[in-house]
Amino acid sequence: MAELLVKQGLKPIYFVATLLGIIPYNLENEKIRLSKWKVLQMVITFAIYVTTSILLGPATLHFDEDFAKIKTMIFVLMLQGYGHLVLIFLSIFASWFKSQKFLCEIYEIFKIDSELEKFGQKEKIIRVRWQHRRNLIFLMVIVLIVFNIFGSILSVYCFIPEGNWLHIFGVAYPQLITSCVSISYYLVTTMLQGRYKMINSILREKSKESRNIEDYITKSNFCQNMRLLVSLHKTLTKIARRINSLYSLHLLLWISINFGSMVGDLYMLFYSLLFKKLEMNPTINIIFVKNSINYGFNLFYVTKTTSDLCAEANKTKEVLVSVNIDIDEEDERNAVIASTLKLMQNKLEITACKLFKIDKGLLFSICGAASSYLFIMIQLDVGNQKNGTSATQETNYSM
Repeated sequence: MAELLVKQGLKPIYFVATLLGIIPYNLENEKIRLSKWKVLQMVITFAIYVTTSILLGPATLHFDEDFAKIKTMIFVLMLQGYGHLVLIFLSIFASWFKSQKFLCEIYEIFKIDSELEKFGQKEKIIRVRWQHRRNLIFLMVIVLIVFNIFGSILSVYCFIPEGNWLHIFGVAYPQLITSCVSISYYLVTTMLQGRYKMINSILREKSKESRNIEDYITKSNFCQNMRLLVSLHKTLTKIARRINSLYSLHLLLWISINFGSMVGDLYMLFYSLLFKKLEMNPTINIIFVKNSINYGFNLFYVTKTTSDLCAEANKTKEVLVSVNIDIDEEDERNAVIASTLKLMQNKLEITACKLFKIDKGLLFSICGAASSYLFIMIQLDVGNQKNGTSATQETNYSM
């Protein structure tokens, strides 16, 4: 299997970002060079999006008056519209001022690979790099093509029968940009997680050998290798924290927008089903289901990838203390204890602007909060329905 270089590993996400017009530079070795043509493409693409949003305006549909009085619908529309607009500006700002830092971190990860090759990990490194590329392409197909492009076509078809490709572009473009940034975050976190797994795998092998071979600790330069692995672990943790700082604001806005939109769409879906509004406009429920699945999947893959990264990074100290050391080998024992204490004090946590941790607990919190909000809002609507308030009016629903 051929070795995968940095430029080849980034090629899928770089190609899509270039098509979207958010990459104003070319990759050359370890640096980026500003491209006048790509800057022009960025300006033209964004101008088309703004013009499309202004000229076409929202789609007008007829709903039951109960739908029109739902403040949640207005909130969801504003959250999606303004939220994605803020994320677009944030993405363009990051592409101008933070791309070089991101590229440097990727090259730092690949430099660590050269150190891991000293432990006989070259073949595994090559396999892991290609696996990350395959996973990246698969995720891009699911999110960008299935959810964003096909989902936008479905939305335009359901809400704007006379709509054209400009309507589809206006709906899909902001979703594609924000999803592209989140997928790039997914890529770098999986790369870091893969290197942590290699370090833990090497330490496990050393630990097993220490239990089977007499005087293994003193005969195999274990302490020297251990210090090198702990040093690589420390470097990876620094890279992970710098990556966290680069994506921190995006993660905060991305999670907030997806959570609020998911709760809003689920609420409107349940409202339509419980109060028999399905026959009023059945196509709207298809959009609610599609959007809810989309937002839920976005929250899942970002949160799970981050959680797995932190779990793998913080697992190393447990592997290290499992090494079998003779009680008489005081220097080796102290070296292991000191390394373990360093890892315990260097715990990795990924946060959203330090407001909350992104881990599996966040997924449970999201599910609990969504269920609570839905239950409360539906209960309030049940009370309103008993008061017999119903009519019909026109409302705007723009994707």
